[in-house]
Amino acid sequence: MNGIFRLIATDAPWREVPAEYGKGATVARHFRRLTQAGLWERLLQTLHDLGPRHPLQSLKPMIFRAARRAYRLRGLGIIVLARRLGFIGALPGPCWLVADPDLSKTLIRLQLRQGKNLGRFVTKWGKALRNLMRMVGGRPNMPRYVRLRMA
Repeated sequence: MNGIFRLIATDAPWREVPAEYGKGATVARHFRRLTQAGLWERLLQTLHDLGPRHPLQSLKPMIFRAARRAYRLRGLGIIVLARRLGFIGALPGPCWLVADPDLSKTLIRLQLRQGKNLGRFVTKWGKALRNLMRMVGGRPNMPRYVRLRMA
């Protein structure tokens, strides 16, 4: 875990893990296994449930960084959880560039609720709705300079 946290603090590739923590491939494999087991989601939920003076809160920035890196393996689930818990720092980019699945579901329900008046609704609000849906979908690839600024 020290090797994982050390590497996450620097945002370096896995191959640059200091030798005292073992081989980079071994540390990366351990990180992938922990991520697939859902450790970072459980830690985010635990941080939310604990009080502000709990000792685990001191690791909050590191857990957020690990969650941002785990997004590539876990997908939208970790983004949805971070948004619902209000942990904007755990998102893999600025909140206006990251997908918001909850909002997109709300917009789709709104669009479907219009029913027979859908044609008039799309005519009146179509362009704004299309732009909003594109914004809600987020960017498929976050630029490297944005990711580095998040660190």
